[in-house]
Amino acid sequence: MMSDDNTLAPLTFKLPAWMLKKINEMVDNDEYTTKAELIRDAIQRLIDWELSIPSVNED
Repeated sequence: MMSDDNTLAPLTFKLPAWMLKKINEMVDNDEYTTKAELIRDAIQRLIDWELSIPSVNED
């Protein structure tokens, strides 16, 4: 089920403890205001990077 662009959908996943430690450090150092903000930014950057690969955009 798809939602509109303004609705946030919950997502649950597991990650290694070292990643969570790094995420917490980045939030503690005010690089991001929340873990959720950091994760959303990371996902958006990954999507943008993937879409910049010519072979991904071939019709």
